[in-house]
Amino acid sequence: MNNRNTRIAALLALAAALPIAYSQLPNIRRPSLPAIPGLDRLIKEDPPITTSLADAITEISYLDGYQPRDVVRMTVLPRNEVGSFRAFPGHFTYEAQSYCLHAGTHGPGGGEGYLYAPLKGPREKVIRSILRESVDHPEIEQQKVQSLVWAILARTKPSKLSPELRNTASQLVSEKDLASLEGSGWDFLKEQSSGSLFGSLPGPLRQIMEAENRLRSMFYSANAPFAELERVAVLTGEYKRQKGDRDIPRGRWSYHPEGYFVRYIPHGYSHTTEYVYFPERFTVESDGNGGVASIADPAGRKLRVEGGEAVYSERGADLGRAPFLPSKSESDKRKSEFESLLKRLKKDAGAAKRLAAIADLAGAFAPSEELWRQDARELAVNAWMSAFDEAVRPPETLFHAMLGIPSLGPPSYDPSNTVATPGETGRQRLAQSARCKHDASGDAGESGDGGELRKAVVDAMRKRGYDVGPDNVFVYDKRSDKDLLRFVVRMSRDGKPLPTGECIEEKIARGEVPPGSLEGAKEMLFGSVQFAGSQKRVGVRTVDVETGVITGAGKGDGSSIGGATDNAFESYKRW
Repeated sequence: MNNRNTRIAALLALAAALPIAYSQLPNIRRPSLPAIPGLDRLIKEDPPITTSLADAITEISYLDGYQPRDVVRMTVLPRNEVGSFRAFPGHFTYEAQSYCLHAGTHGPGGGEGYLYAPLKGPREKVIRSILRESVDHPEIEQQKVQSLVWAILARTKPSKLSPELRNTASQLVSEKDLASLEGSGWDFLKEQSSGSLFGSLPGPLRQIMEAENRLRSMFYSANAPFAELERVAVLTGEYKRQKGDRDIPRGRWSYHPEGYFVRYIPHGYSHTTEYVYFPERFTVESDGNGGVASIADPAGRKLRVEGGEAVYSERGADLGRAPFLPSKSESDKRKSEFESLLKRLKKDAGAAKRLAAIADLAGAFAPSEELWRQDARELAVNAWMSAFDEAVRPPETLFHAMLGIPSLGPPSYDPSNTVATPGETGRQRLAQSARCKHDASGDAGESGDGGELRKAVVDAMRKRGYDVGPDNVFVYDKRSDKDLLRFVVRMSRDGKPLPTGECIEEKIARGEVPPGSLEGAKEMLFGSVQFAGSQKRVGVRTVDVETGVITGAGKGDGSSIGGATDNAFESYKRW
């Protein structure tokens, strides 16, 4: 190819690439390009994935610092037919395999926050297909999946990939989509052809263009080691703030339009801890003056206002009181904040007064080591989240949720529907996967308090006629919260405990559980034990897997785990 044709090819490829970077880099003027036939069309083309910080509009600053305690691991839940988790009302945590969606940018740092944004762009369906299909192919390494994602983002022609990566693509991408990717693929530009063109671009844009071009070169050369691809795609070293960056605190909550709350804690680009809350339904009574008289949940917990105090009770028994004299100025400030949030989401701001009143009641319980105060605050904050959900969800879905129509079943969670989007625009967007990834803290049931709890649960259930053994009780903790243990038991349709553990659905599919136990759970029993000095508090509840309805609950206190567990099961009742 002569020099003129080489330069035209370089300009065409550069023009096609420009929208990728400019969709992520605000307020940068496009450089002028020569008049080449077809160039206008190429400039107008969208990049494969267009998700940007501008799409992250559902962040909720009011919830900053809120850390729920009674959290269930997502990986103990069953899945539906497309691999999504079948969740229930309550808090969940999930250790996700995540993937870089923005080659040529910095990986997550130590303190910046990430927000929810939808997966968008011409290749949205292809990327989502890869994330979903990889759940059914645990034999495919995460690095291979990431390499395929990078190849698509760099518009690499599938036919020029290495045989191994082509095989990965054939398992995770349909033939129709592969043909489409082939037709829109680019050739890579040689250094002597592209260097001068890239050198004239603004720094952040030049980094992205050079990274994608180098990735194409490495994919086309076949068998490039993953470590080399990673060095090109994931920038290291000091991050310099860019125009358009926003200060987002680490762990900020976002609201997902499908009716749940989520926050992201990345550990590098390949592993993200997610916290998800599916709102429970609370009964909130007004005092007639715009304030809140009481808040109650289906499990028998209640907050009520009485004589200038907020009173917390469980099953009719008062556990503690706190002064409650809300400041009008603080309440008005919260109301204004919530009005702005609702207007940003194009929703009626009329619910802001009710939200502010619930937040006032939550404010009566500052962070404390006392268990009842922790429970009272969590009840009020969760009621706020439920009220917010009611204010913003479409009327028809809210109507069904409030009716609790069994045919609709419990909500589901598909991580591939979300992109963790950084407040610092020069860092990577992170796609989320539903692949099962074990938490490093593992099963805590073999030693220490975990072993004692497992034994206590087994003993308590046996006293009540359940034929349960150690393999039926999965006990786990959270690395950042060692004073709280949790346990799960799966129950069959005839009320018998089933083998229980993380990623049980995957193990069932592979036949890795004992013969005769390959049935799905009809109910799941969730429990937790909190420690406060010598006092132990155990809570239990069962949930119907098919409907998501709580079918029983109980709580108990004691000086020993065994005593508290036995008391919890003694108070347990069916609805």
